[in-house]
Amino acid sequence: MNVVSRKRDRGRPTNARAKPGYENVSKPRTKFCSICRGRGHKASGCPSYGGVAKKQRKVPKCTKCGLEGHKRNNCSGRMFGVFQ
Repeated sequence: MNVVSRKRDRGRPTNARAKPGYENVSKPRTKFCSICRGRGHKASGCPSYGGVAKKQRKVPKCTKCGLEGHKRNNCSGRMFGVFQ
């Protein structure tokens, strides 16, 4: 039985272990599309996805003053009405 003896390095202990030869083989992963199940491209660049436009985001509305265009942490206005 061949036991691999590895001399420990000085310093902080690690959780790294000596891996056997069959675990050290690394193959580059192929790109895989989750939309069309094709290989060679990712879902973000899928040719069969088409040119569907992204949904527009809502304009932020402040919960402090009730105005659109900013959020509460950037508000410099006064509190009024229902939003107090």
